[in-house]
Amino acid sequence: MPAFAGQLVDIAGRRLTTAEFDLAGALQEVLRSVGLAIDDAGGSVTFAGADPIVKSPRARGG
Repeated sequence: MPAFAGQLVDIAGRRLTTAEFDLAGALQEVLRSVGLAIDDAGGSVTFAGADPIVKSPRARGG
């Protein structure tokens, strides 16, 4: 299994149970795994809102 795929499998096995998460740090790790960095895209990334950041057609919760 390629290293990146292995990382994804490992991360999927460690799902979070709280909203506290270093999204910028996680992005930096993913980018680093493919030889990139936030600085390569201008040095600034902004995240707005809370999970799920991407709109979903599925309702969350009960």
